[in-house]
Amino acid sequence: MADPEAGAHADGVGVVDVAGAAGGGAGPAAAAATAPGNCNDQTTGTDAEAEGGVGKEEKGISLQELIYGASSFHAIVAPVSITMILSAVAVLYINTPETKAAGEQALDSTYQVFTISDDQSAATSIGLGLVNSLIIVSVIGAMTFFIVLLYKFRCMKILIGYMVLASTMLLGVLGGQMFIVAINKYDLAIDQLSFYFTMYNFAIVGSIAVFYQKGIPTYINQGYLIATSVIVAWQLSYFNEWMAWALLIMLALYDLFAVLTPCGPLKALVKLMSKDDAPSMPGLLYEAQLPSNVTRPGRQPKKKKSNSSSEQSDSGNEQQNSSQNARQCAVDETARTINETWKDDGPGENAEDGNVAARNGELEMRQQPTSAITVASSSTAPRNIGSSFRDEKGTEDATAFQSLRQMRSDRSAAAAPPALGVRERPVTKLPLALAKIYKLPLASFDSLGESVDRSSPTAYLQQEFSAVELQTNVEAFLPRNGGRIETTRNKKGDLRYEVYGKNGELKRTLLVSEEGKVMEVVASEESPKDSNTIKLGLGDFIFYSVLVSKAAERGFASFTSCFLCILAGLGGTLVLLAVYHKALPALPISIFLAVVAFVLTIYCMEPWIVDLWQMGPFYV
Repeated sequence: MADPEAGAHADGVGVVDVAGAAGGGAGPAAAAATAPGNCNDQTTGTDAEAEGGVGKEEKGISLQELIYGASSFHAIVAPVSITMILSAVAVLYINTPETKAAGEQALDSTYQVFTISDDQSAATSIGLGLVNSLIIVSVIGAMTFFIVLLYKFRCMKILIGYMVLASTMLLGVLGGQMFIVAINKYDLAIDQLSFYFTMYNFAIVGSIAVFYQKGIPTYINQGYLIATSVIVAWQLSYFNEWMAWALLIMLALYDLFAVLTPCGPLKALVKLMSKDDAPSMPGLLYEAQLPSNVTRPGRQPKKKKSNSSSEQSDSGNEQQNSSQNARQCAVDETARTINETWKDDGPGENAEDGNVAARNGELEMRQQPTSAITVASSSTAPRNIGSSFRDEKGTEDATAFQSLRQMRSDRSAAAAPPALGVRERPVTKLPLALAKIYKLPLASFDSLGESVDRSSPTAYLQQEFSAVELQTNVEAFLPRNGGRIETTRNKKGDLRYEVYGKNGELKRTLLVSEEGKVMEVVASEESPKDSNTIKLGLGDFIFYSVLVSKAAERGFASFTSCFLCILAGLGGTLVLLAVYHKALPALPISIFLAVVAFVLTIYCMEPWIVDLWQMGPFYV
């Protein structure tokens, strides 16, 4: 599975503007769809900005998406090619007829419910292979769901312990078995003590390089991932031909289901891992570094620190201006997403685990001029959120407000209960800008001036305020279902506002700038070198290698055709990754292209080549 989530993050704290400019309304209207890629469309002139919308959608794939796809392919093609070639060489040259027969018998007895024999017809063999493959894929799916549950309930010690143990056994036992075959076939001179010492160190160092990673050079980690793929592919190549091809086809279909469907286990795992508070899970993912000047479409390229805005060059200003439209699109999307967060069921009900879509258009506030985070405001209010705070009776908020004012004005009756029929509602203190974003009814106007409309708790939403007023703390009602906003401070002592859903989960962290704008705080990655990478699951490496290895057993022509088709399918997948900006299955396109190429090569190309060869050379 290809994963784009390791995109460029700021070295410091990134913030996304989610409110309108000072003195504006509650923020620009949402003009961008949630589908990734819309934020790459360009707008022209100030008219589109004044309307608060986005220009006409650009048809086709943008140049930035093509460049990102090509760069991703260039970064990942070398390790994938090396893995496939080494696997094919291992299957062809680290095997004997005896080991092939023994390995096939072992896999048949372990993984096959229905035995496939050579005396069966092709249709029967295909049918039994598909049934056996379906059983294997079902077990894989169940195990994947179990892993998702372990990760969801934070059973990280069990999960990581299992992965470390499995990886160590794979490198030590299966790697040792492969080494024994090579020793016996090529009569390598090695004593038993040296063999066990070598395999023990190979397994332990490999597990440390894959899962611990600290202090380990990147090429060591990548080398062990490639070695793991080659060892597993060598082991799986013992499946008989019908079973191997049926299994590859079923795995490609399963990959589509697991990644793209709403109930897919890999989609659920990616969703859980993308949460802000999700624990890190080092594992079997190959991570390739992209060039520093290449960024994911819709995301801001990194900018160097500067103590003064006058130090920025003219070319830097031009680049900032050219990306302003993409930022506006991202800001509109963020305002829409945050305003929908408390709709109907309270904070966080409609947001996708706190992952605001505008993170793809992340803006860096640190060491940048004010213009870098300034966007055009819009008088268009966000979607109707005020209705979500009304109960069955539309006048209850006004009643509660008037009751609370009466209680506060009457000092002697401060301890008196509220009016009959008015249920208690939690009250919190927060800046007026935040109250406007979430359309919270105000409980008190004491901290605001006389110009504020006091006719109802939500009348202020129709007014415009200065930057100072937007930063003023006010008392506002919160929903009764448990959603809340808490005021905290970061390590530097700056105020932050944490938004929690009705179930107590943290949805996002916000701040209010000096201009009265509400920003979302985006945590930066710890390691700058990991900020611009492309990830590919090790399972994709393994099954690419199995396919190429089985094709290599039939000849060089089938090996070459499958090898090229897999790379072509991988390139197409990476282009789609650049367009859709979300995790995509890496197996289906490559596997289906390679299977078709294999069949055409075996039954069309190779007979033609043999006939041509038998007819003798042609002289021109």
